Amino acid sequence: MIRLTLISLLLALLPAHAREPAIHLIGDSTMADKPDAAHPERGWGQLFRQLVRKPARTHNHARNGRSTKSFIAEGRWDAALKMLQPGDRLIIQFGHNDEKADNPAVHTTPHGSYRDNLTRFIRESRSRGAIPILATPVARRKWNHGRLSPTHGDYPAAVRQLAIDEKVPLIDLENLTHSLESALGEEGSKKLHLWFKPGEHPAIPQGLADDTHYSETGADTVARLAAMELVRLDPDLAPLLNFAHATVAADGSAAHRDIRSALDALPPSPHGTPRIVHVRPGTYPGPLHIDRQHSQLILTGDPGAAERTVITGDFNLKTPHPDRPGTTLSAQESSTVLIDASDVTCHDLTFENTTPLEARVQALACYLRGDRSAFHHCRFLGWQDTLRPDAHGNSPGRHYFRHCHIEGHCDFIYSAGTAVFEHCTIHSKADGYITAASTPEEKPFGFVFLDCRLTTAAAVKRGVFLGRPWRPHAHTAFLRCHMDAGIHPDGWDSWGKIENTRTARYDEWRSSGPGARPADRVSWSRILEDENASQWTPSKILSPPDSWHPHPLNP
Repeated sequence: MIRLTLISLLLALLPAHAREPAIHLIGDSTMADKPDAAHPERGWGQLFRQLVRKPARTHNHARNGRSTKSFIAEGRWDAALKMLQPGDRLIIQFGHNDEKADNPAVHTTPHGSYRDNLTRFIRESRSRGAIPILATPVARRKWNHGRLSPTHGDYPAAVRQLAIDEKVPLIDLENLTHSLESALGEEGSKKLHLWFKPGEHPAIPQGLADDTHYSETGADTVARLAAMELVRLDPDLAPLLNFAHATVAADGSAAHRDIRSALDALPPSPHGTPRIVHVRPGTYPGPLHIDRQHSQLILTGDPGAAERTVITGDFNLKTPHPDRPGTTLSAQESSTVLIDASDVTCHDLTFENTTPLEARVQALACYLRGDRSAFHHCRFLGWQDTLRPDAHGNSPGRHYFRHCHIEGHCDFIYSAGTAVFEHCTIHSKADGYITAASTPEEKPFGFVFLDCRLTTAAAVKRGVFLGRPWRPHAHTAFLRCHMDAGIHPDGWDSWGKIENTRTARYDEWRSSGPGARPADRVSWSRILEDENASQWTPSKILSPPDSWHPHPLNP
């Protein structure tokens, strides 16, 4: 955490145009660029470059015939290392040549020199502030009696174990490509590789049957598999990768004008990887319901375009129901965006409810009822009950917000989910309450704010409370947060129920700024002990019951 915090500070000092990360690749021929355009062989790293959107850049250092040993011996690693900058990603994929026991120049042992060399790549790239990502070697097309056979021995297992030991994200390309080849079948999988009859291709008049290297079709397919897995591991890269299963543009310049039609057109999730919908800048009227069938979804705007990519609505609990005379809309019906699906990640979008302050009514911009939802560089705008990160039914209701802006004035972050807000801006537009948690008694965490900024508008006069308990066992915590002077000295309000002061769980640790006044807080809140508070990380808060973490590159 300390290392990544320092990297973040360094990046903040760079000019805006220099902060977009570069993606570096080191590896063998299955990844390498092929300079002979007339020859049909391609490496997946060569096609991966086409998926990266400017201003991000790709540097493919992979070369034919190299192993971890020869890549170092030839000075290629030193050259690549010098290019790494803080925040760059480094994808490491070797194995095909390390396996060659009859060639001492390239051979390594899987749990010996192979692991040692990979460890060197990891640690030295980290010393430069880069983020290493391991990849297992891609599968070969070796069919025996109608089944695809593994060919890499212990090398993939060594990579997987090293990823665990060094806490490095893993793209398991062996498993991904094995599933791909198997799905295509013994005959269909030939199109991924270099299979040509004599005279079929002018560059290979004698023909070829190569089950290791890729055709352009194969390289492109594997590049997309790698990119989708990379996005799952590193959500910050989603807006920088120029591929999507559907694209939306309000001005009609894409296949879909609205997000709903794009969702309806999505194919099934391939190999369990997310389906990606790219939303171009524009205004998109709500309500939008993302139902359970659309789990495994990434909804991404353009980098830095959240203010220009807006999903908006003006519905609220006083809005007449169009189909039930004499009744009004419910919370889920009136929310601008309702997400019932799990595993939904959003980038660079604005969720807005324009119901004015004078209405004095619940008016949700976003209502979350699934599990494992994550938001990066998003904005949530409203007045009352802006954002509802909830737990619905048997769902654990875990939600993650990173570098987001959330604003309102009354209970504008509320409900029963477990949510982490990291490096977010929480803006109070008038006197009121930031949170109204209804955390169940058995849940250890409710709403946890880490390294956030709490800002207040000029309209704030009496002060803004950090929270009040919607239910008796409400839990809310602010750790290392900077607080404006508009934060009320008491910090917390009991909602007029004295019994809540005996059960509500309100924590604070190392607050800063003029609104940080721990000595003035209500007696029934708690200042955390240093030893305990330092253990509060997104992974520990959100991981139970299935070890989920929404941003494993920043644990």
